[in-house]
Amino acid sequence: MEEAEAISDEIVIINHGKIIESGTVEEIKKRTEIESLEKHF
Repeated sequence: MEEAEAISDEIVIINHGKIIESGTVEEIKKRTEIESLEKHF
């Protein structure tokens, strides 16, 4: 996940075939109130 945060403009997180989050890293962090995508997802 760290690599995705560093090199991606936008990301999509899929769980069991369903999109559970999408957007820029900063948008997702703000929406979910987390510091690290890797620790949360």
